[in-house]
Amino acid sequence: MTVKLLLSESSEEITDICKSVEKALAVISGLNDLTFLVELMENFDRLSAEENSQPIKSAVVICQNVTEIICVNRHALSIFPVQAQEAAFVRAIACSLIHRDSLMDRLTRYAEFGHFDKGALADYLTCKWGFFEGLRAERVLSYGQHYVEVLDKWHDEEEYLSSMYLWLARKGAGYA
Repeated sequence: MTVKLLLSESSEEITDICKSVEKALAVISGLNDLTFLVELMENFDRLSAEENSQPIKSAVVICQNVTEIICVNRHALSIFPVQAQEAAFVRAIACSLIHRDSLMDRLTRYAEFGHFDKGALADYLTCKWGFFEGLRAERVLSYGQHYVEVLDKWHDEEEYLSSMYLWLARKGAGYA
C-alpha cells in the first residue's frame, strides 16, 4: 500500500529532508492523504505565547495543531545529524495525527497512553514507524540517557508504558 503524504516546504533548504520523510512514511497505513505546510524559521521566538514555552523554543520541529503547519527551527536543525532531523519531522507528524484523530481517545490500543501526555505516544509511534535511532540521538541530548532507556523498550508496548510511567514519576519528583 502506498500512502500519500505531502510536505510542502517553504524553502529549498529543507526539500531533501521533506522528500526523505515522505518516502519513508509512504508505507504507514494511518497516514493516508496527509498534507502539511512546512515553514523554515530562524528560531521559534515568534511563535504565539501559548506555543512559546522553553522546550518548544529549543525544539527542532513542531507541528502547530490548529493550522497543521510544521515549523522547523533552522538553528536547532543544524545541530543534529540527518537521521535525528528525520525523526523530528516524523514525531511532529505523529503529534499532529494524535491531535487530529484523537488517537488516545478513539483507539483502544492507545488508551493506556492517555495516562501520559501525547509526547509519549508520539515518541512511541516515531520508533514504531522506523525512526528509533534518529529519535534516540535527539532524545539523549534533550531528555537524557534514562529517557532513552525507556525508548529502547518500544518493541514491547506494555514494558514501554510501564517504564514511561516510572520515568515520568521520577521526572515529576525532580529525579529525571
